[in-house]
Amino acid sequence: MGSLPDQAEGTTAIHVGDTSVASSRQRLQGQRAIGEVVDDEVGSTVLDSGRPWLGTRSFGGLSHVAGYEPLVDGEGRRVGMLMAAFPTARTCA
Repeated sequence: MGSLPDQAEGTTAIHVGDTSVASSRQRLQGQRAIGEVVDDEVGSTVLDSGRPWLGTRSFGGLSHVAGYEPLVDGEGRRVGMLMAAFPTARTCA
């Protein structure tokens, strides 16, 4: 707490395939992104190629720096993704 502008929190999510099934609550917006499907670029990079994806995405109308990493099962198959994101700008006045 306290390391981001205006005490903002980042957000995290777990995806099964390309769909968000669990996410942290964005304190300032009070929203959760359950059921959100990632765009083709993220899905292709992470799920198809097995590489991390880093870039900017919009969550709750705010720009975030985001990273996605493959989530693998016990046999090494890519079954989803882990995501972490942090706002790129101040979130309140």
